[in-house]
Amino acid sequence: MTVAPVETTDKLCPNCGKAMSVKSGRHGRFLACTGYPECKTTMPYSIGIPCQRPGCTGELVERRSARGLTFYSCNTLPTCTFSVFEKPYEEKCDNCGKARFFVGEGAKKKVPML
Repeated sequence: MTVAPVETTDKLCPNCGKAMSVKSGRHGRFLACTGYPECKTTMPYSIGIPCQRPGCTGELVERRSARGLTFYSCNTLPTCTFSVFEKPYEEKCDNCGKARFFVGEGAKKKVPML
């Protein structure tokens, strides 16, 4: 039996300073400290896109619903209730260079309602 390699990130544990690794559980992917079992710190898995709700300073994280569907919501939940079921991404505008937020792919690509 082979063991899958541990995927580490550039984020550091806020408690002990060790690297955080990507783990998968029943509620989806999350970050866990590599210093386990001494340090049991966990964090939501961020996709690196800021929340699109005006005035919110959070960022989108990957979550899994009770039915096993993956969705993306703001990490400041329940203060901000922004969420989408399709994987969001950002593209740079060709004219102005500003990042624009989209969900869906190809012909289904759209800007979500806020």
